[in-house]
Amino acid sequence: MEQRKVDRNAIKARAENSFNHIAGLWFEHWRAAKSFQHVDATRRRLEANIPPLLAAGPIAEIEVPELVAMAKAIELRGAADLAKRAMQNAGQIFRYAIAHGYAKRNPASEIRPADHPEADP
Repeated sequence: MEQRKVDRNAIKARAENSFNHIAGLWFEHWRAAKSFQHVDATRRRLEANIPPLLAAGPIAEIEVPELVAMAKAIELRGAADLAKRAMQNAGQIFRYAIAHGYAKRNPASEIRPADHPEADP
């Protein structure tokens, strides 16, 4: 019985520390004083471009190679500008996570667009 409670608490903590959950908290904080169009475009970009594995994982465990893989996957679709914006949003989300104690570092700040060259069409 006690082990089930421990397991339940671990699952809850993992969900509360997931990139997706923190992104939602950041989004609610960020959207104030933004236009509807800007908010909607950013929400759609996040939903369409953050891979499920990245979104479900604990934000503190996400590393640079995972972010580079995300950017390259977006670039492979021919959307280099969206890849850049997704990386910018990821950096904003990590900064929010650091400020609120969910993460200790921002792996998005450790790379630049030139570090993950566009995939050849």
